[in-house]
Amino acid sequence: MAPNPPLTPAEILKVTRASINILNVLRYDFCVFGSAACNYYGMNSRVAQDVDILVFAWRVHEEWLKGEFVQRNRHFYRVNSAKPEAGYTVLWYQLPGGRRCKVDLLHFGVIGISGMPPDIAYFVQSPRFREIPLLPLIPLLFLKLIGWRKRAKSILWHWRKKVPNDEEDILNLLEIAISRPDIGRLSSTPWITTAFRRRARLQISRFVQKYPDSIAKWRVIGFRFSRRRVCYESIMPDVYEHSVASPSQPAGYAYHD
Repeated sequence: MAPNPPLTPAEILKVTRASINILNVLRYDFCVFGSAACNYYGMNSRVAQDVDILVFAWRVHEEWLKGEFVQRNRHFYRVNSAKPEAGYTVLWYQLPGGRRCKVDLLHFGVIGISGMPPDIAYFVQSPRFREIPLLPLIPLLFLKLIGWRKRAKSILWHWRKKVPNDEEDILNLLEIAISRPDIGRLSSTPWITTAFRRRARLQISRFVQKYPDSIAKWRVIGFRFSRRRVCYESIMPDVYEHSVASPSQPAGYAYHD
């Protein structure tokens, strides 16, 4: 495929609406996450270049669901993965002028979220976006952290080059969370599983090593830190208060709650 010029907010919104129309017809509960959701929450530092949707289901065959998209809207089409051994297709939406937008459809268990109440999606008050169900702000921030760390550790260049975008998104989401005490606090999502919280906590501890100025912002939304020596690769989330690094490890901030 030829390189795709950067997509506009109007194009991302068009693809989002086309996607949620189909999922509504299929009677699925779902929410938008990723960078598109960040934009709908108010992040304007950059425009999302794809649309990520979490379907609230354990047993849904993603290839079947992609096929439903293609059958129900002629602008959707599928191509085989660039990895011959992958065994899956990639869903795209054809835009005017030969432009296109990728749509990722995921379900529970795939991205670290093991489940959530069916009515937990958040709807912004903006007239332009109010029909779009969004992943709540705190788990959206958690997923950005987890994705940031995964890309940073990757040996693939096209993954690592997205790390600055992830970091920018995380810092912008933090600002949005601070400004929204009704939805931007850890206490606003008591349904998040312990395992998911633990994964996020570890990434927060790593993130603040690179961005120590963000510590005050994490505190505002409900996280606590203590200054101590910590081994960040072997830290156990259940025992943050007692974790001690080897002498070769640098001092750092440990998260605890």
